[in-house]
Amino acid sequence: MCEKQITKKQHYVPRTYLRGFSPDPKRIWSYSLDPMDSGKLVPIESVCRVNFLYEVRDDNDNLIAPNWIEKILGGLEGMFATNLSALEKKAFHRENYKTKCFFTTEEKVFWKTYIAVQIIRSPSVIQASVDVTKEFFESQLSPNKIQAFAISQCLPFFDEIKPEDKTAFNFFLKPLLNMSMALGVDEGGTIFTSDNPVYCYTSHRDNLNEITEYDEVVMPLSPKLVLVLLGGEAAKQHERNRLFPLKTEDLDFVKRTTAYNARSWIFSQNTLTEEDRTIIEQARRDKKEDEATSICRDSRSSDSLA
Repeated sequence: MCEKQITKKQHYVPRTYLRGFSPDPKRIWSYSLDPMDSGKLVPIESVCRVNFLYEVRDDNDNLIAPNWIEKILGGLEGMFATNLSALEKKAFHRENYKTKCFFTTEEKVFWKTYIAVQIIRSPSVIQASVDVTKEFFESQLSPNKIQAFAISQCLPFFDEIKPEDKTAFNFFLKPLLNMSMALGVDEGGTIFTSDNPVYCYTSHRDNLNEITEYDEVVMPLSPKLVLVLLGGEAAKQHERNRLFPLKTEDLDFVKRTTAYNARSWIFSQNTLTEEDRTIIEQARRDKKEDEATSICRDSRSSDSLA
């Protein structure tokens, strides 16, 4: 395939996902952070993208399997749309708040896999994988081979994925598998997202290799829906596999974690309220303080989740 024919601008937060937070099919409200600006409507096509992010090259600088990962991720976005539609069809029936088995087994598998892919496809995680690979193999591998190996660790889509494989992808996926999952509903449609939409917290950061579950994972799916996964002690305090209405304190928790986890941008279907701006600005101050003291903040409390 000619290089001119491949997708050059590759999105690390999918356009399919962002369209769920947009006021029209092409634009989304975008807010720059640190300091926070007044926001503007921008084309979805223009945000959260890096040129040739998922491409690998040989030592002659030729592309290897061009657009392979991009095509697989595109297929995953089709599955995202189908699974989100399925959730929306049952999330707004209040009688489903009483069900003890809201997610099907297939839905739980899909959403946990999707979360892991969203974490691992980000430029910062890919770069971290490159840095680790370089640390161990710089004297043995060329820069292009280091890049190729790092991407194959993050997005191992060149071969069959096996549970026993020691890849970066499985490293992020395995702690999700036994976590309790719930879907929160904000009927007011005020949930926003960011350029880093999966908040993932663990209290065991001193020894990441021994993590069996994260404490909590939060991913907004739309202005009205948010996935919440709980592990460890937090999971024991709440019912598993449920649908629940977001109370005010729950919604504040979702917005705090989203703002805290963002890298540079908040995205929203609507213009943000002053209350939203206050939550975001406080979360960003908390993040700066934590970064200054090398402490990962627990943006809680998830104890408020009904």
